[in-house]
Amino acid sequence: MTLQGQLELALVLWPRGNEQFFIPINAQDRLLTAENIATEFERLFPKLDWRTRSNYVSRICGSARKLFAILLVIDEGKSIIDFLEDGITDNDLPLLKYQKSATNIYTLRTKRRIDSPIPVIENWPWRSVRYFYREQWWLNAPVFDTLGKHYELEDDCVLPFVEDKEGNIKNISTGGFSDVWGVRIHAAHQRVFKSTNAKVSVSSLFR
Repeated sequence: MTLQGQLELALVLWPRGNEQFFIPINAQDRLLTAENIATEFERLFPKLDWRTRSNYVSRICGSARKLFAILLVIDEGKSIIDFLEDGITDNDLPLLKYQKSATNIYTLRTKRRIDSPIPVIENWPWRSVRYFYREQWWLNAPVFDTLGKHYELEDDCVLPFVEDKEGNIKNISTGGFSDVWGVRIHAAHQRVFKSTNAKVSVSSLFR
């Protein structure tokens, strides 16, 4: 099975529905190994010489594993070379929407170069642009590591929940400033409690 297929099998559906998914960080570590990346890179670029492929694989493993995974799942894996040569890495994720006109058509740019287009994306079909924006969240679910910490999350961020009590009125508590309900966070995405079954109420997320 290709690495793309393995990544898709690792998807976890966010229980609130709406066809939103995330790939747990432990699954990413298991799948995005140097060996798997090298195998996939050779499949994509069979005519590149060994030394050149090895150099690119090292760069992907060092700073662009998530970026490569996103490109694979949207069938744009060969674009990884263009991204690397443009200096774009996992540190630039998530890419941001940049409105191209008064219509709903948008392109994607990095936060640090919001006024500069990404050449390879400018040449993509509109479908690939939309798919990249949507699927990048699969690889960027947050990891909660500090109790009481305030997290600034993007509007489209997919939360790593495996159980969510929001829809059950019996499980919602209402206070002066917020509504609070219980959720269960994927074990790989919380480092606050030792128990992997701990239910965590995160009031700062649900006002």
